[in-house]
Amino acid sequence: MDVSRAPGPDPGWYVQELVSTLTFADSSAWLVERWTVVARVPLDELLVELNLDGARRPASGVPEVGTEVTPGVVVISGGELTTDHWPPSSTGRPILGIWLPRPLDEDGRHDFGLSFAVPWFQELRRHVFIPAVRCRRLQLRVRFPPSDLPATVTRVAGGPSSGPAASSTPALPVDNIGEVAVTFQNLRPGKSYGVAWSAVPFSARGRRAGSTARRSSTRIPRNGPGVRGCRDTGI
Repeated sequence: MDVSRAPGPDPGWYVQELVSTLTFADSSAWLVERWTVVARVPLDELLVELNLDGARRPASGVPEVGTEVTPGVVVISGGELTTDHWPPSSTGRPILGIWLPRPLDEDGRHDFGLSFAVPWFQELRRHVFIPAVRCRRLQLRVRFPPSDLPATVTRVAGGPSSGPAASSTPALPVDNIGEVAVTFQNLRPGKSYGVAWSAVPFSARGRRAGSTARRSSTRIPRNGPGVRGCRDTGI
């Protein structure tokens, strides 16, 4: 059986839909994703990028593949992480190998879910998906602590793979529980899609009056996203 292993212009599969949610809590952040992929050739393994900026060692700039990043990733459904270590993508993001529970035939469709506790969440200034393959639909959501909302949040639609969103991009509204959501169709490989924001003062929390009572609305269960996280993100 032919196996498609590496992201590229035509790796033998494409993304039908990706639902990606990044949730900031008081002292942590969680990324939860649900992927729906379609095979173009028979395959039993997928290679996908970890959809987060900053997955690098500060001193050397070498992505932490197989050391601190990939062990923190959990496949919550539809697959299993491989033990192979892959070089980072062209964007510098770690590559994850995922064994499928059963081989996919041509035009076969499969869903799998990932979760990841983000250790460098204080450094994040955007949450974007940079497709290495064709992607038909992206639903992306970020939930900030209501007591620490960024000054501005902007939409990133087909921007460069690195760097901030264009300054001319209109600001996005953040709702009453600190969430902002965007949807994209027919994404172009190699471009960035998602949201960017100004610095969030996680380390210097100037709590506004009444913020303590609201803080529990963003608290994540001790055992990670679990059932509650899946319900909140539509996974």
